Amino acid sequence: MAEVSEATTRLQEVRRRLDSLDAGRRTVMNSLELGPLPGLRLAALQTSVGDESQIGVAVDELTRALRAQLAELGREDHEVVLAYDGMADEEAISVTAGVHATDLAVHPGLALIVVPPSARAVTVRYEVAPLSIGDAWITLDARLEQHRLRTEGVYRQTLTAAGGVVLQAPVAVLSDGEH
Repeated sequence: MAEVSEATTRLQEVRRRLDSLDAGRRTVMNSLELGPLPGLRLAALQTSVGDESQIGVAVDELTRALRAQLAELGREDHEVVLAYDGMADEEAISVTAGVHATDLAVHPGLALIVVPPSARAVTVRYEVAPLSIGDAWITLDARLEQHRLRTEGVYRQTLTAAGGVVLQAPVAVLSDGEH
């Protein structure tokens, strides 16, 4: 009986992921924008993780700590910008959670983090947060590949005040050997 229960749970997880990927595909097809991204100055918290599987836990911890600091300042209305940089250190991914520094003076517990601009980038807007951000990035990468593009550089994810999510990343043209 335990095997049936375990198999049912795995099947439900597969169905949920397929539904998530399908919903993400529809969103990407309807809201994908190519264009430049401005640089950002964030009042932020930052940590490093060893690989992509650890990003979710880091984001949860950083976002909770950031929102607590904002609440101490009487500010709870900010969009939170997450940034993921795996380019600076080959051994780690830098994970950042912050708010625009122009909206808030950098509090002593927060660092000023600068995210560089990008002349060529992709933006996808979700009015409602996807079930899986990882699946949303996978779906975005698959769609870009159809246009002979790939994401690279510092990835951005904005958690909007209305509960939506905006994914942004610099893009590069795939070389002939890539697919």
